[in-house]
Amino acid sequence: MMLGLARPKIAPEIERKFLVRELPANLKDCQSRPMQQGYFAVKRDGTQVRLRKTRYDVPCEEHLIEVDIYGGNNKGLVNVRLARE
Repeated sequence: MMLGLARPKIAPEIERKFLVRELPANLKDCQSRPMQQGYFAVKRDGTQVRLRKTRYDVPCEEHLIEVDIYGGNNKGLVNVRLARE
């Protein structure tokens, strides 16, 4: 017996990422959490880099902007993610 399953309608997500030149002034007042990203292969010989970062949730008008600040070997790398539906 075949069941007729309905697929849920999922709104497409529009995601933009940016490299950051200057951190928001209120960053230290925002919620944050450490994130372990695991390992990222950087060479064909299997060389890997472990990515670690702290994610800050920064409110901006009706949006929530995620600011990722990387540590370890990637210290100094910062990017911003804004997801909208």
